[in-house]
Amino acid sequence: ILWCSCILCCWEEGGGGGDSSPGFSMGHAIANGLALMSGESSPRFNKELDNAVKSMVELSKSQPLTEREKLHVSALEILASGHLSKACGVWDQILQSYPTDLLALRFAHDTYFFLGYHTQMRDSIARVYRHWTPDIPLSSYVKGLYSFGLMETNFYDHAEKLANEALAVNCTDAYSVHTIAHVHEMKVNLKGGLAFMEQTETNWRDCDMLAGHNYWHWALYFIDKISPRCQSSGSMLDVVDNCSMLYRFQLEGVNVGDRWQNVIQLTRKHAKNHVWLFNDAHILMSSLGAKDHKTTKEFLTTLQELANQFLLFAKHCSMVVFRSREP
Repeated sequence: ILWCSCILCCWEEGGGGGDSSPGFSMGHAIANGLALMSGESSPRFNKELDNAVKSMVELSKSQPLTEREKLHVSALEILASGHLSKACGVWDQILQSYPTDLLALRFAHDTYFFLGYHTQMRDSIARVYRHWTPDIPLSSYVKGLYSFGLMETNFYDHAEKLANEALAVNCTDAYSVHTIAHVHEMKVNLKGGLAFMEQTETNWRDCDMLAGHNYWHWALYFIDKISPRCQSSGSMLDVVDNCSMLYRFQLEGVNVGDRWQNVIQLTRKHAKNHVWLFNDAHILMSSLGAKDHKTTKEFLTTLQELANQFLLFAKHCSMVVFRSREP
């Protein structure tokens, strides 16, 4: 991924201890961060991922890391434990001292999005945006991220302006395309949105992560492009887009045939993960759509078990706070 390569290069230039050896802590941080942010697995069920996070933490304790590197490791350890908001706080702490730390910026951006904290998602970038001058690599990419936060908080004109500025620098920036697709939708500019997607398709259609999602925004006319990409990539973003589109068609009374049977083959293995509630909602759509009662029961049972665990944890925390206040 381009921005990850850029992060590593910048880290080495900035004295971050770049090293191609297995002991390069930030290499582990990036790898584990991407795995955790994908939403495709959870350390609670994936022993390999759980061990990778634990190994990263142990490795960090054996090395003379900078405070910045320690915070990165800490944020991912917190994220792996399920405390998303707290992890965002650590990334924002990094950005206070290192406003051009793209790893902290992007991980905070995505996690705020998954939490539904749109204002925080916007402001996390707004606070450091002035530091991203045009001479810094991927500054236009950050402009695109900021535009999405503006769009999600209803600043449509400003969002569209920044997204177009980003595309003027890099026309293949699928994230900025994504922002503009949203803006046209929110402004009910169907004609303009369709024209924009058609005119720019050759620029973003080969982008790994967002191409399928951008086709989703174009979905009423390009539904046949979503399903094959979902089946071939297995990406959770492609999967949830597929589920969402099929569900919307069903709400409109459209016969979707046996398409749910194809999707359930991808979602069934994630039924117990419960990484993001956003994903969970779509996984449930697929099991219900496919009439897979066993998977639906497994999904609901494990979700209830997880909820009970969080309730016990919250109760324990409340008792600790109460006792600490006793004279």
